[in-house]
Amino acid sequence: MITDLLPQTPQIRSGDLGEIYATEWINAHSGYRAPIKRLRWGDHRDMAMRGDDVIGMILDPATQRLRFLKTEAKSRVALRTKTLEEARTGLDKDGGLPSSHALSYVSARLMELGTDMPLVDAIDDALYRHGIPPESVRHLLFTFSGNSPQALLTQALQAYPGPIGQWGVGLHVDGHAAFVGAVYAQVIADANQP
Repeated sequence: MITDLLPQTPQIRSGDLGEIYATEWINAHSGYRAPIKRLRWGDHRDMAMRGDDVIGMILDPATQRLRFLKTEAKSRVALRTKTLEEARTGLDKDGGLPSSHALSYVSARLMELGTDMPLVDAIDDALYRHGIPPESVRHLLFTFSGNSPQALLTQALQAYPGPIGQWGVGLHVDGHAAFVGAVYAQVIADANQP
C-alpha cells in the first residue's frame, strides 16, 4: 500500500523530498511554522503539487496579523542557474505574495482537521479583511542538491531587485540521487516489516 502511494519517478521523489526538507527546516529553524504538510494531500503520487511549495506563518505579536514565509523548494542532482531562475519566477508570482489559492488551501485543510482555528481565522482575515502587505512577507529559496549551492544561491539572492526580504538555504548531499533512492527504499522496507 505504501509503495502505491509513493512517487515512482526519481525526479518526483527528489522534488517531494526537497519540499519535505524545506518544511522541516522552516518548522525547526526559521521562527515560522508551516502548519500544513501539503504532500499528505497530493493529487497523484507522480504529480507535483500546484501553487506555492511551502508557506510558513507567524503571528506578529505587535500587530496580531500574520507574517508569511513564501518558499520555493528545488531539488536537483546538479543545481544550476536555470533552476534558481525557475524558483525566482515562482517566488515573484502574485506580486511576490503568497497566492490566495494556496492560503485558502491551507485554511481549508486546517478547518477539515479541526485544529488551530485561531490560525484559520488569521489566514481568512489576511485574505478577506486586511490584505497582505509586501512588508509582511519574506521569501525562502530552499535547495537540495548534489553540488554545492553556496555560490549560486548567493548570486541569485543578490540579483533580486525587489522589496521583499530574502533568505536562501542550501542542503548539499553528495551522491544526491543515491541518497534519495535510499530514503525511499528504506521507507518501503520499513512499511513491509511485520
